[in-house]
Amino acid sequence: MKTPYKKPAFQTSRSNQTSGGDRSLAQEVEPAVCNTIRRNIGDDSAQIRTYELEIGRRQEQIRRLQNDIATLELRRQQLRAAEADVPQLPGPDIPIQARGRLGALLRILKTLGQIQDAVFLADAVNRAVAVRQAEQEIDRQIARKVAEIEELERQLAGFQDRLDDRVDWMKRHFKAFRDNGCEGSAFNSYRFTPSSQLRRRLS
Repeated sequence: MKTPYKKPAFQTSRSNQTSGGDRSLAQEVEPAVCNTIRRNIGDDSAQIRTYELEIGRRQEQIRRLQNDIATLELRRQQLRAAEADVPQLPGPDIPIQARGRLGALLRILKTLGQIQDAVFLADAVNRAVAVRQAEQEIDRQIARKVAEIEELERQLAGFQDRLDDRVDWMKRHFKAFRDNGCEGSAFNSYRFTPSSQLRRRLS
């Protein structure tokens, strides 16, 4: 009685290993476009980082200017409080701007020998005029800082628009990365650690 033929064990295992290896090799090969996508992600991430830094700088400049304005406003309040301590000038019809009349009154008082009253009036006039001049300077400084803020906000809006456009392109890169079955995570090609907000936008 003949013994049935059996394939040698080494032939069977080699055949199985070869076919399995081919499948594994096929799975590891990814489209060549994946490298291009990775480069695009890296390049765009660098541009996004630049825009984020520019936006951050302008936001910080705006905060500083707003703090400066708040300080100037406080200074103006202090000046007005100081002005409230200035004694009322003689006669309700003599405004601060009427320096000619006040000067004439000072000369009359000096001529009459009422030196103490003249000094008192001169001190009141000088303090009030100094307060007015200081307020005018504060107004000029605030106006300049407000104009600077408006310009920075204009620049900020421009950088934000460019950032949004670049993020839209990045979303396309991420979609292409997934659609082409590229290996790993698209974030691995990102040159900088993205902010949590940006990561949410891209995920």
